[in-house]
Amino acid sequence: MQISENLAYSRILAALQTQAKVIRSPTIIPELADHIACIIEFELAHEPDFDKALQQALEIVCPGGAAEIDENITLLLTFNFSDNMKRLFYGGLCTAFFFIGNGFMFRMLHWPGAGIVLFTGFMALLFVVTPMLITLLLNSLNRISGLELVQQSAAILGCLSFSLGGIFKVQHWPGANISLLFGMLALNVVFMPIFFYRTYKQSLSPAA
Repeated sequence: MQISENLAYSRILAALQTQAKVIRSPTIIPELADHIACIIEFELAHEPDFDKALQQALEIVCPGGAAEIDENITLLLTFNFSDNMKRLFYGGLCTAFFFIGNGFMFRMLHWPGAGIVLFTGFMALLFVVTPMLITLLLNSLNRISGLELVQQSAAILGCLSFSLGGIFKVQHWPGANISLLFGMLALNVVFMPIFFYRTYKQSLSPAA
């Protein structure tokens, strides 16, 4: 059965839309349609019936449906994004605590440069760790429990207040003590107990 090129492309798009139903990657349908059109062109040399060639091409390209391909692409992109975010978060966290810890050691031993080292650590905590915590929380709002939401919110508020208080303290600005106190309370009274409780509960869960 011979049909025009435009009609054939429209038939391919219609078949993909029927299979996909809900597509989160807007560019996937045209790309799949182009790929399927190439396969149909090859199949028509052996099978002149367009409908049969279309069905064979669909089975070759997306045997589980276009929605399955879209889901796999979305999962891969989300995984890569989340993986990179976690690398940046843990790298920033390690940098912040390295400088803050060494800054306190410098200050206790009365070594020069303590203020600069502390300031660098607090800046990393404020401008790297805190935004990463907010982003990770927003990306996981639909997948976390209420207790975990409280834990992550306390971590964000604690890091924000503690880092601001530390910067204010190093610069001798007013309000440093209040900000440091609020940050330490959020971390020590809310975040840490929930964190250790959840870690303890997870350690008791049987391994899958």
